[in-house]
Amino acid sequence: MRINYRYISSILSLTSLGLLVVAHCSHSWRTYQPLVGYYTMGLWTICSDNMECRKLHAGQANMEFTRAFMLLALISSFLAVIWSIEWDHLCHCHFTFLPKALLSSIFNLVAGLSLLIGLVMFEIESTRIPEKTSFKNWAFYLSCANGFLCFLIATLDFVAYKCSLWETNHVCPEHEEAKEPPTVAPALL
Repeated sequence: MRINYRYISSILSLTSLGLLVVAHCSHSWRTYQPLVGYYTMGLWTICSDNMECRKLHAGQANMEFTRAFMLLALISSFLAVIWSIEWDHLCHCHFTFLPKALLSSIFNLVAGLSLLIGLVMFEIESTRIPEKTSFKNWAFYLSCANGFLCFLIATLDFVAYKCSLWETNHVCPEHEEAKEPPTVAPALL
């Protein structure tokens, strides 16, 4: 049984995109607990303990950079899904300037790097508040895990590109067992 690397890449890319959308839209990136009640903050909103939410206004440069890098990660992840899904039969066009496995790998790598930079910027922004009153929430950790997933998919796609595993079901030439040439029986005179 042969492994379909394009199918695996498509499923992982769709999963990564879905997790990124959930984390991006969540308001549970950081929780603040002042003396009374608590507040949860996301990239775009802040909500109180009675679920009254309001939009976060532009203010800090670090938060704007975080949003920009998270949007770049979302767009890159979407493009990686587009290139990993078999869509040639839908549009009947076979135009591509680079192999699809390489493009998918590049977009997943950009998504992972953008996530990593965005998370660092978010952490820099949120360290201005004392640690006793705030802590990271599940959406932050989901984004961290998603960053590693993006790097894993980028590696899988790059290996598939180097071994031509998307287009054919052949074994990678570097890992193919060395086969001895068949011996020829000496001619009898």
